[in-house]
Amino acid sequence: MMRASAPIRGCNDGGGAMILIPCPHCGPRDEAEFTYGGPRRHFSALNGQTTPDDWQAALYHPANPRGPLAELWYHASGCERWIEVTRHTATHDISQSGPPSRPEEGT
Repeated sequence: MMRASAPIRGCNDGGGAMILIPCPHCGPRDEAEFTYGGPRRHFSALNGQTTPDDWQAALYHPANPRGPLAELWYHASGCERWIEVTRHTATHDISQSGPPSRPEEGT
């Protein structure tokens, strides 16, 4: 498990540690090489009966849980590929990374 020591960049301490993201194509890289793509979301649960309010909530108001969260990151300064990273939102521990997952059939 890779971990950045708190506080991370953006805190008011004038700097801080960066997150080391394990790219499955390039190896461990500094978070500055990546562009954050947001939480990984599958919209297969939304169907023809979905209201505009449901779509708005799914698109613009994703959950922000404390704990492990699957996220998408684009390796802009490296292999130029999207990867999926599972990161703990409070500690920034990264438990896994790999190519983006696909939704299961029928979900």
